Order: sequence, then structure tokens, then C-alpha cells
Amino acid sequence: MMKGVAAATLFTAVNAAEAPLTSLKLTWNDCGGAAKISSVTPNSIPLGVSTRITGKGTTPVAVTGGNFAATVKAGWIPLASCSGPIGPVKTCTLPLGAGSLTLNQVDLPIQPGPAAISLTVSLAASLPAQLASTTTHATATSTSGQKMVCLDIFLKDALDAMATPWQVGADSAATRRRPSPAAGGCSAADQAKINARGGGDAEGHFPKDTEECSRKCLSFFYGIEVKCFDKCLVEKLQISSGCAHCYWEAAEYGFENCKFACMDSWCSSGCLKCTAPGGSKADACAGFHSTSQPVSCDEDNAVV
Repeated sequence: MMKGVAAATLFTAVNAAEAPLTSLKLTWNDCGGAAKISSVTPNSIPLGVSTRITGKGTTPVAVTGGNFAATVKAGWIPLASCSGPIGPVKTCTLPLGAGSLTLNQVDLPIQPGPAAISLTVSLAASLPAQLASTTTHATATSTSGQKMVCLDIFLKDALDAMATPWQVGADSAATRRRPSPAAGGCSAADQAKINARGGGDAEGHFPKDTEECSRKCLSFFYGIEVKCFDKCLVEKLQISSGCAHCYWEAAEYGFENCKFACMDSWCSSGCLKCTAPGGSKADACAGFHSTSQPVSCDEDNAVV
């Protein structure tokens, strides 16, 4: 049941690096399951050597078998996936010559109480340079269909992870963040232009405008680039940059918190529910609640 931890750690590690990286910073979040995750160690993965990774937790029930699955994304872009039965040894070859790992045997049944699983991962000293930040969503399900583990794992350049969000490096193409404007960031003229665009999910409407700018300005390394997003929305709507920045706040909230809820569609009911707090942040920044709101496009005849 804890094999989902192992698989998630593996596939996150392999898909994020930019030479000359020497280590990858690992953080994680328990997203709900019968087994509660207490730790995933170590908190960084060095490159060029084999590393033993251990996940620990507690299961309230005995586990006699089941399956694990893990999916890795950089932003909205799928990178890798892995699945298999809980128990046997499984070796996964990582893409792009990045290395390999072995999920060690899990002795079944796992009795109620503390449980742990370990794996050995070997990562190339020089990983593919395109990918420096990933999110992995991992699950493990028992033979009865009960969700035992749900875990999100985040991996970044260890040096970048220590920097504050606006200190991503002097040589970066653009500073990722800037201070948010005070409440009332959108003037009356800005508000009129936003409301005139209309809501829903159709091309040329305000929700679609912000979605298009988010995708255009998505960076594997730093999320949604703020200067790019603000410039994009200003050009689309002819609004002030301070007003546009309020809606970057909402877009960045979605990137950081709702990747998997928005995996299938940016306007699905699940995605809109997840991103709603970001919309509230945008409203507070902008100083008004726009009438140009997104609506669920779950129906078959929705425009996407």
C-alpha cells in the first residue's frame, strides 16, 4: 500500500533537472487515503549516485494486495506514468536516459499499524535540462478497491527551492513575482472592459482570455511568468498592468494548487471549484467582482 509513495518519488525525481544541478529538493503532501503518510525521506536527492528513499506511514487495516499508480506533470503537461501490483519487485527505466530505480519487494500481508517501503533510485549526473520542476500524483488501492494512499510530491532544483518566489535567479528571463497592487487595482475603465468581454468558456470571453495567457506564460521552471501574463492580458483587453496582475494572482493560485483538478479541462466543475479561492484573491485585489465569470463546461455540448 505504501508503494505509491515509492513510485511517486521515483518519477518526480527523474523528470526535473537542469545542468549543472547536483541535487533535487523533495517536498510532499498527503492528499487523503486510509493510510496516513508520516514521512518521506530524504528531503533531497543527489544526482549521479544511488539513493535509498523510504516512505513511512500507518495503515488502519491489513493489506493483502492491490495496485499502485503514479502520474507526473510539469504544469499541465504529462511527463511519465507507472503502475503495477503491490508486492513484487518492479524496476522502472526512466525516460531520456535519466536512469532507473527498483521498487523493493513488499512482504504481504501488511498488518495494521506502522508500515514502510523503500526503493533505490539511480539518477544520471546530468539529467535532461528541459524539466526542472514537477508534481507527481500517486495512489495505491487495495484488492478490495479501497484507496489506501494518495500523495502529491513536488520536486525542484534544490537551490531554487531555497529562494523566495521573487528571487529565482538574476539571470532568469523575468522576475516571477512582483508586489500585488493594493485593493482597487482595476480602475472603472478596466472594470468596464473586463465586464464587456463576457463570461462562460468561449473564445474571446474573459475567462478564456485568462486561460490562454496562463498557458502562453507557463514555465516549467517557475510556474506562470508574471511579466508575460500581465503583458498578455493587457494586450488582449487594453487594461492597466496593475489590474492584469490581479488576475495573475488567480492564475498562479490555480497552477500551485489545482494541477490535477484541472487536468482534464480548465473549465470543468472540479477545476472551477478548486480555483475559486484564487478568484476571490483576484476580486480582492481588483476591487470588484466581475460579471464575466467562468461556467462549468462539463456538458458534452460545451465550448472548450
